[in-house]
Amino acid sequence: MEAVAACMALRFAANGTGDIRHAYWLTAPAGKMLAHGKLHQPCAGWFYPTSLPRSVRLGADYLGLLGAAGGYRFPLPRALDLHAAERLAAWLHRLPRTGQTTMLTTTVSSAVRVALAAIAAGIVTILREPPIPTRAGKVLPFHLASAAHGRL
Repeated sequence: MEAVAACMALRFAANGTGDIRHAYWLTAPAGKMLAHGKLHQPCAGWFYPTSLPRSVRLGADYLGLLGAAGGYRFPLPRALDLHAAERLAAWLHRLPRTGQTTMLTTTVSSAVRVALAAIAAGIVTILREPPIPTRAGKVLPFHLASAAHGRL
């Protein structure tokens, strides 16, 4: 876990995002949560888009106890349907302004849903991801074209 956290710290520093708080829209982000906790980066929330397996539910309880013992808060998962991206965009927008960058960890298609919901709601956001030619040239235009045709 220390090696993973060290690699993440280097990636965050290379992209100029050192002071980060995290939010997750994934079913089972425990590994990422542990690595971010190791970096002392707070977790603002954990949402899951589909049904939560019993093992993940039990793991979330254990993670909460583990964090409490170490002085770190791991939030319990909250259900948020894939078609409710506007609720996540609004939640992100309501987070207190602390000067930290809020990083949402999710799938590419879910990130596009949140971005489109934020744009539709008139929320001013800065969408930032390290430029990766494959994603920038192929994935994002595909998702935006899919969204335009209602296929997201």
